[in-house]
Amino acid sequence: MKLSGVKVALGLENELPICRVWIARFVMPFTFYHLGAGALAKSIAPRHVSFTAFAVSNVFIDIEPLIRMLGILDDTILHGPTHTFPGAVVIAALTWPAIRLWDRAAAALHLTGLRPPAVPTWMVLTSALIGTVSHVILDSWMHADMAEHVARFPGRSIADVPPHEVELLCVEFAQWALLIYMLRLTWRGGRWLVRRLTRDTQRGPQGPTSPACADGANSPSDAP
Repeated sequence: MKLSGVKVALGLENELPICRVWIARFVMPFTFYHLGAGALAKSIAPRHVSFTAFAVSNVFIDIEPLIRMLGILDDTILHGPTHTFPGAVVIAALTWPAIRLWDRAAAALHLTGLRPPAVPTWMVLTSALIGTVSHVILDSWMHADMAEHVARFPGRSIADVPPHEVELLCVEFAQWALLIYMLRLTWRGGRWLVRRLTRDTQRGPQGPTSPACADGANSPSDAP
């Protein structure tokens, strides 16, 4: 099993020690950095984006690099057909039946807590497509073996963005997502507090009702 392909794909063939190549071989494919983009999309449009579908599609699209790292397929390249825009569409389409199968399996095993959230099919497909397309774009910025895919973008021909900058960008996406979530939570809390204060003000102060008034109100009037 050769390591040269992995080195070249990572663009680190000259400076990456052999032990770090092995670490990258088994850890790198299923990176969590891509989920930062999904968190940002979910925070911007919470009713239109499924974070579960986004995450599942990102795992599926990296199965091919894992297989190549294990030497099952040709490892002279790391990112093959799945890391293209047509491949991203196919992976996104496969995400929907995979989530349906996951839901049915969890229901059959009575694992209610492991069932994915029930969302419309269109939300699963669009969220998965956002996940795979963003994955291809981000990977094309940092992996040298995707230069032919990057060439489809105007003005770009090679992956010349340092990997750590792409990872930091994904971390910033997650930070922005957290900020938007906190702002939305604060806004909802403020609206609830205003409604509560307005309702109490409209009711006005209500003092205790005296028993005499209550009896007088409830008793029939005396005959003359």
